[in-house]
Amino acid sequence: MLNWIRELALLPMPHLLPHGQGAGRPLASSLMGSQKADWLGPVLAGMQLQHLAGSPAPVTLFAPTDAALQRAGVSPQALPSQAMERWLMRHLTMLDSPGAAVLRMLDGSLLRRDAGGGWLDASGERVSKLGSAPAPGSLRVVLVDRPLEPASASLAQQIAAEPGLACFAEAMDRTGLAPLLGCSGPFTVFAPSNAGLDRAAARLGLRRQALWADPVRLGELVRQHIVPGRWCSADLPWGDGLCTWAATPLQLTPLGQLRAGGCSVQALADGSDQPCHNGVLHRLHDALLPAD
Repeated sequence: MLNWIRELALLPMPHLLPHGQGAGRPLASSLMGSQKADWLGPVLAGMQLQHLAGSPAPVTLFAPTDAALQRAGVSPQALPSQAMERWLMRHLTMLDSPGAAVLRMLDGSLLRRDAGGGWLDASGERVSKLGSAPAPGSLRVVLVDRPLEPASASLAQQIAAEPGLACFAEAMDRTGLAPLLGCSGPFTVFAPSNAGLDRAAARLGLRRQALWADPVRLGELVRQHIVPGRWCSADLPWGDGLCTWAATPLQLTPLGQLRAGGCSVQALADGSDQPCHNGVLHRLHDALLPAD
């Protein structure tokens, strides 16, 4: 029995299928129809995941169809056990809110709802729901059209690749902080827009050139936007606070807004909850200023 399954399975269940419904019959037999996931039964049985059905919290499995796996050239059954565990955790979530904008998967990656009603996986690729399949207990199976992929870019790479964050990327380079956001982490970055970072100098009573020529002060400003850990918006401790890399508090209001030092209250901007392989990238319209 895998350790992460023990954490999920607080209630023992002797079988994946309920008694009286063909115990021992593969789960895939309940997934027959226009879309099939015949791979699912053997994988769940081989990984000893029968206790998922008895988890006290709802568990949702985003299961690619057999055709989707074939198109992607993926065979979960052929993966070594640890690789299969990581792959399966990327498709499982305990956040069972149908209207949620962001779902945190059990491997720490994020599944984000897009404007068209589908989902974007951690790599930014679109994932479409094909239907639901019956499953025992609290386990839900959602059939999807492709396997979920992990994020490939680091925070440093993602920030450097976005024109709207060019000033923040340059500030990280000037202060020597960019390599730190390329390491394993995890970190959460609240990146201000180019215009917001430009306004920060004036709000600090400085000319822009003076701020950018002062690596100590600029570094303090950049570290104000970084906190340790992987915090998607749904997991942030709203109503409480976090400590930034600048060793100053970041206050999170119960109404979903942020305040730090001399910064006026602001909400996360569109495009937040961007998954990276070493953390999460959020966006802000304005910079978070150090305390006066």
